[in-house]
Amino acid sequence: MTTKKPAPALSTAVTTHAQRTSLVRKFAAKFGLDDDKLMATLKATAFRQPKAKDGKDAADVTNEQMAALLVVADQYNLNPFTKEIYAFPDKGGGIVPIVSVDGWIRIINERPELRSIEFEYPPEEVEREHYWVQCTIVRSDRTAPLTIREYFAECYRPTDPWNNSGRRMTRHRALIQCARVAFGFAGIYDPDEAQRIAEAMAIDGTAHDVTHKSGTAAPRAIAPPASADDQGDTATPRITQPLMDVLVKRLEQFSVPESKLLTHFGLTSLQNLPFDQADAAYDWIATADAT
Repeated sequence: MTTKKPAPALSTAVTTHAQRTSLVRKFAAKFGLDDDKLMATLKATAFRQPKAKDGKDAADVTNEQMAALLVVADQYNLNPFTKEIYAFPDKGGGIVPIVSVDGWIRIINERPELRSIEFEYPPEEVEREHYWVQCTIVRSDRTAPLTIREYFAECYRPTDPWNNSGRRMTRHRALIQCARVAFGFAGIYDPDEAQRIAEAMAIDGTAHDVTHKSGTAAPRAIAPPASADDQGDTATPRITQPLMDVLVKRLEQFSVPESKLLTHFGLTSLQNLPFDQADAAYDWIATADAT
C-alpha cells in the first residue's frame, strides 16, 4: 500500500503575493478601477514620500508597503481615497498607518457594541494651558463605562489647528485615546502621533508632510530674532510653561543646547521667548546643528 505524499506547501513569497493580489482586486472592484490604476493612484495619493536629510529622493513606495496599507484599510473598512487612512513609509521598510479624525469617528460609530459617547469639559474660566477634555464611552457588553481625560498642555503642538482650535483638538485627542482603550484599536495612529513618530525617525520634512495631509499648516518661516529691547517689553505675550516644556523636550530630542536656541533668537532666557515665535523656535530646533 502506498501513501500519497502531501502537495508541497506554497512558499511564503507566493502566498504573500497571492494575498496581495486578492486584496488589490478587492479594492479595485470596490472603487471601479483596474488593479494597476488602483496601485498607481494610491501610491501617489495615500503616501507622502519625503526627501531624506541628505537631499536625495526617498525610495519609491513598494508594492509590499502598499499592500500593508490596504490590509489596515480593509481591516477597519477605511477609504484611502477620502484620506480616512493614509501612511508614510518607516525606516524598516514598513509603514505608519495614519487615520484622520473623520476616519476615527466612523470606525468608532461602526462598532455594534457602542452605546454612547459623552464629553466633559472644565469651567469656561479655565486658562488655556490648564484646559482638559474627558471622554466616556459606554459599551453595551460591559458593566462599567470607560473614561479617559486628556490635557491640552500634554497634547499641544505648535501648529495652526492647535493654536486656533486647541479645545477642539483636545476633544479629538480624548475621543481617540478613549476609543483606543475601549475597543482595542491597534496599529493605527492619529496625525499628531504620526508627526511625533516621523520626528523620532529624524527624516527631515516627513512630519510636516504628514500633518499637511490632514489639514495642519505647513512649516512656517523662521521669524526674525527678538531684539534685546523686545525682551524687556512686558506688553509682548511670552510663552507659557507648557510651551516651554515642549521646547525643552524637543531640544533634548535633537540634542541641541538650549544656549544655541537662545543665541539664535537673541534671548537671555527661554521664558522670554515671545508667544508668537514658539512655532518658529519649534521648527528651527529640527534644523539646528547639535554642536
